[in-house]
Amino acid sequence: MKAKELHDWWQTVRAGTRRLVEAIPPDKLDFRATCEVMSFAELILHVLSAERTFVATAKAGRLERMPRYDRAAFPALGDILALLDRQSAETRAFLGSLTDEQLTAPTPSPHGQGTMSDLFVRSLLHEMLHRGNMVTYLRLVGVKPPQW
Repeated sequence: MKAKELHDWWQTVRAGTRRLVEAIPPDKLDFRATCEVMSFAELILHVLSAERTFVATAKAGRLERMPRYDRAAFPALGDILALLDRQSAETRAFLGSLTDEQLTAPTPSPHGQGTMSDLFVRSLLHEMLHRGNMVTYLRLVGVKPPQW
């Protein structure tokens, strides 16, 4: 995959994620489909925590496990959206700085050794998986999910 393709794909996925998060009713941030699964807020904080680890790992060239975002630090939808925007800007800038050659460089990940491209494809697949959870949750609380 070329650097521009990855950057463009990431931007498309993140724009869809932001639309989903904007659609969450503020009083439903802690909604869970069942007691065993993450809430809306926990899902997005989980996605952003994983992305933060992926970016830190790519920058360092070694596995960098970053602390998870704490739900208590982001009590309202506006707080979560602000974090999403802040981290999106950082990730967008990093991805925009990568060359095609850098994407093929060996890079560790929480899932083992691969290339930098592999690392960010996994990050995107992870985000899309949890977007699917959020679409289901929105339907369960009576909200029609936004169009992509």
